[in-house]
Amino acid sequence: MMTPTVNANGSSSGAVLFLETQGAGFSANLIEVRNELLRSRPDLELRYVIINTAKDQTVRTHRMVQAACQDASHVICASNSLPANMPAARTGHKRILIQPIRQHMLGRTQGSSPNWAQFTDVVAQSGFVASAVSRELGSSASVRLHATGLPAADRFSSDAATARSRSALHFLAPQAEGRKVIALTSMRKARTFLTNVDLGELAKRLASKYFLMIKAPDTGSVLKRYPATLSEFVLDVQSSMRNIEHLLASDILVSSVFADAVLFSTTRRQVRLLCSSRDAEGLGSLLPKRFTDLTLPDMNMLPESLAQRQSAAVSTAFGDEYAGARDGQATKALVRQLFAR
Repeated sequence: MMTPTVNANGSSSGAVLFLETQGAGFSANLIEVRNELLRSRPDLELRYVIINTAKDQTVRTHRMVQAACQDASHVICASNSLPANMPAARTGHKRILIQPIRQHMLGRTQGSSPNWAQFTDVVAQSGFVASAVSRELGSSASVRLHATGLPAADRFSSDAATARSRSALHFLAPQAEGRKVIALTSMRKARTFLTNVDLGELAKRLASKYFLMIKAPDTGSVLKRYPATLSEFVLDVQSSMRNIEHLLASDILVSSVFADAVLFSTTRRQVRLLCSSRDAEGLGSLLPKRFTDLTLPDMNMLPESLAQRQSAAVSTAFGDEYAGARDGQATKALVRQLFAR
């Protein structure tokens, strides 16, 4: 557990607590909000707590987190739930959930829902998703919805951020320069979803024009099966590039992670949703039929998919529906709504 650290900027008119309850470091959404508050609200005191509530169940820890939340005028969380037995927010205080709500992205319920009663405000990445959440909340809930878009998406509107990420990639893999970069992402282990994929054959068919980087657990063990010359076509970036950075450096995304596809659609570059039976995560059955042109049922079919012109209208509609405005202003709009003077 990381104990709270305080960054006081001038005289404080309120404390904002950034809380991560899964112990994996702060998400890009929280970082973007933090940066905007540092820029536009120097009167606020910012505090930070990282804890893994699944592993740390001690009474002392939970009481410390509860006290930190109770004392803060704003608690911003990127996880679906706050620690157990959290007292209700005091009058005028806000508890804010900022994250892609996976089970509502497609307008249908899948898996467990967040504990809405713990939050006063929920940030949705688009009006479509906000409507889906609103239907579940019903008329009795007091949660306020903000369809401002995801703060992390703003980074995709920055030419400077894209240039930095591509420079980082070219430092790791100079051989990628001059070729279109394909990002392959999955939450599942590479040895699971690449079991029946022949990367050597893909290299023969694509390496003259494309470079593939893979961000998935255990990718290294899969690449060891191939000759070292495969590195001219494939790079494992699981530990060497952050998720946003690796997406920014890409020209094309192939992914079973719906949240990645939504963020990447902000760039208006090509997206392929990997919907194979081994790595679908439910996408194949949940994705509306109007977006089936964006799906890829098998990685071995990637060359054929790339050879087909992707409908600009379909990819634009996908981004509009799930990513919202995509104007690079989501963080500023959110801060204006949640931190009005």
